[in-house]
Amino acid sequence: MSRSAMNGFTTWACAAACALWWSIAPTSAPAGEPTRSVAAEELLPLRPQSARFVIDQGDNAGRKITVRIRADDERWRVDHAHLKDRCVHRADGGALMMSSSVVEADDSELRFTPAVVLLPATLEQGKPITSRAKVRVMNQKGDREKAHGDYTHVVELLGACEAKTPAGRFDVWRVRETERFDLGLASVRVVTTTCYAPGTGIVTQQVEKKVTKLGLFTSTQAYHVSLHEAWQRTDAE
Repeated sequence: MSRSAMNGFTTWACAAACALWWSIAPTSAPAGEPTRSVAAEELLPLRPQSARFVIDQGDNAGRKITVRIRADDERWRVDHAHLKDRCVHRADGGALMMSSSVVEADDSELRFTPAVVLLPATLEQGKPITSRAKVRVMNQKGDREKAHGDYTHVVELLGACEAKTPAGRFDVWRVRETERFDLGLASVRVVTTTCYAPGTGIVTQQVEKKVTKLGLFTSTQAYHVSLHEAWQRTDAE
């Protein structure tokens, strides 16, 4: 990867563009036998909607951001605390697959081959799901490759808890995604812990990034977002 490409990608990995830190308190499971698995459609309903989030902690603390889910032909575009326009489709069996996403900081596009499992049809506690793919980092226009390498994505269900946000308290499932980009001269590790309210979607998200360049220089960053105004249905695009 060229030095300019590495710097561009590192700018994304170190940016605190739309980040927040939520208040999350572990709680006991509901009365009766605790549920230890949850369906993808309960965690992330794919329907046209949007919500306002607030950055709780970080360089942009107090800033409000809009997170959207919108239709795109037979696929969906799903925003995320540090990525936007995650291109998601539902595979046979119900798993949610991600084929690309756009970096918030500089609008670079990340293309994954093959598509990776964003959420399996049913996510079970204690059974992480690992996907591996090749990744290409494209410029904003999508006509020039800036970098390429290997990508690993691990998603796991951590359990039930209660999340307190400006929009209220929610009983949620905590899900952790661990992403690793190996791009030759640079590697990036991103750990995202998301709280999903069943049937509602994302209510908090915590992101931790670690960037290593040339195997010598390391930088880290953490930030958090939480729901400020409730999710609202929008017209399909």
